[in-house]
Amino acid sequence: VIQRLRDAEDECEAVKNSEERATSYLMEADRLRETNAALENGMAVTEEKISELMQINEKCQVDLRDAEDKISALRKEKESFKELAVTAKGNANDIEAENEGKIRFLTQENHKLYMDLKKLRQENQQLSLNLNQAQIGLNEDTTADLKG
Repeated sequence: VIQRLRDAEDECEAVKNSEERATSYLMEADRLRETNAALENGMAVTEEKISELMQINEKCQVDLRDAEDKISALRKEKESFKELAVTAKGNANDIEAENEGKIRFLTQENHKLYMDLKKLRQENQQLSLNLNQAQIGLNEDTTADLKG
């Protein structure tokens, strides 16, 4: 009987230990469930953030392509303006050279006209002098004719 009692006590002790381990395992399982739930929530939040970041990344890539296209267009426009500037500078130089030639021609022409005018004035003065002398001679002849 004592042996059975001891066996029953040992069995009770074993059941009690098993029960404590089962309770410990259940508590560990609950803790793991809570940890798992927290990790799943964290995973859901992380997946949302990844989705948002992917959308932002796509938008940034579209914006980057647009910016690259705009940069390319601006570079082409810059080259076009450079060509225009070179052409305009060449045209300005051509016009300036042409104007310098015209100025030289007009200066020479002006000098020639000035010299011609000076010559004509001298001739006019000489003709006026000759006319005055002729008038004086005519007056003397007329006066002599009248006296004589």
